[in-house]
Amino acid sequence: MVQSTKHIDKVVGVLLDNKELSDKLCYIVIGSYAGEYGERLEDHSKKRLKNCLYMMGYQPYESMFAALREADLCINLRHPNSEICSLSLLEQMAFGKPVLVLNSGFFGEVPENCVVRISLENEKENIARELEKLVEGGGFGKTGENAERFADANCTLQQYSDKFIMLIESLNKEKIIRRY
Repeated sequence: MVQSTKHIDKVVGVLLDNKELSDKLCYIVIGSYAGEYGERLEDHSKKRLKNCLYMMGYQPYESMFAALREADLCINLRHPNSEICSLSLLEQMAFGKPVLVLNSGFFGEVPENCVVRISLENEKENIARELEKLVEGGGFGKTGENAERFADANCTLQQYSDKFIMLIESLNKEKIIRRY
């Protein structure tokens, strides 16, 4: 879902303010959208950002994953965010792409070398700085590779199952201890 909590409008604002950036970038937004927020973004995609911003609407997972495979950078500025918001971030990381995130909530807990972290304060300036790095070819070092290794090492079904079993066992032990 495209909604204001994802701060897409902040990225769009940077692109609107910086024609040099918008001339060099292809910003693809995937997710269903409606209402004033979505209509405003769509309007920008048809006018001032016609050859930069692409509002793709809902796409099946295969199409979304194809876009992630081709991306140079993923942007996931959801705020507020918590562990319940982690799937999209972990999917992006699993593709070995650097992901631009806010330094808050669950996103702030991911290891520093696995994401491109910016602060909520001066968000637009931080976004502009990181996008300029991208177009200047400075890149993000091994951030994408680190992200993929982190996702592979920490985010498998087996690991989640093992951790869940450990939690249940620890709760059971705590229950036994409390009896005595």
